[in-house]
Amino acid sequence: LYMHELFGITRYVAHMDVGAPDHSLMMKSIELFGEKVAPIVRKALGK
Repeated sequence: LYMHELFGITRYVAHMDVGAPDHSLMMKSIELFGEKVAPIVRKALGK
């Protein structure tokens, strides 16, 4: 949200590979991003 406010950025691309994490851990991270982070960002941006 800070980058959106500062620069007007409207898109974000995430690369979820940090070394070689366990597949189930990576899937959980993606799931949490979609369930916890994305809704907060959408709400803050009025989408």
